[in-house]
Amino acid sequence: MKQNPDENISKRQQLLAASALVPVLGALSRPTSLQALIYSLFVCAYLAPVIFKKKKKTDELPTSDEKENIPPTKAVATTNFFMVLIGSGLVSECLAWVSELFAVNPNPGLLHPQLFADLYLGLFYYLGLAVAWLILTRAFQFTLKEVFFLSFLCALITQAKLGTLNTLCERLVVDPVAGVLTVASLLVVSGSITSLAFLAGHKASKQEKKLQFTRLSTKYLLSLVLIVVLPELLAFAAGLAGKPLGLCPDKKPIWEAPLI
Repeated sequence: MKQNPDENISKRQQLLAASALVPVLGALSRPTSLQALIYSLFVCAYLAPVIFKKKKKTDELPTSDEKENIPPTKAVATTNFFMVLIGSGLVSECLAWVSELFAVNPNPGLLHPQLFADLYLGLFYYLGLAVAWLILTRAFQFTLKEVFFLSFLCALITQAKLGTLNTLCERLVVDPVAGVLTVASLLVVSGSITSLAFLAGHKASKQEKKLQFTRLSTKYLLSLVLIVVLPELLAFAAGLAGKPLGLCPDKKPIWEAPLI
């Protein structure tokens, strides 16, 4: 008996579901690495409509009680977008903080080594990121592939700002496997945070719109400038405002003062 392909998860989706287990292995390893678990959350959110979709029989007549899937209003979609991006970003910061705490890294790649200050700065950082993407989606359409690509470039620029990009390049030469895993982690973590918000806000385009090279270059260049600069500006301003209030104290080694 031939099965209907619409009623089954495709092989591509099965591979995607299997890839969500890779961060779990990283979480169980020593030293532990938890930040990539945000990718597992993204995969669950991406596949949820397929997995939990109600399968209707072809010979069954629709009833008056069945409700159509009405898309959310613009205000609701925007609110969902903001809340999910900020929420997933803060969850990612917590996961990264726990990973750095177990690794006892003297130079953690966090907004702030102390958790409370890190979450305070992260709130404004991801707020800026949400505003940047909201501005961009008013002018351009983005597929999830483009969101992952641009977020990855943004993560590389951040690594360069932190001074760890050279270390990453050296690792690719000395230990290619570890280097590729680090690059893959940057890709899935940075992309998953924003892609979760795109799913929640119904802002992802299903088909990539063909643009002329000039407009495509403008789209990517403007996107990179906004998603790099605006979050950093808001986090910097929050840091300046939070210092007198004790919300953003001087940085200390994470193992000496984990929380405050």
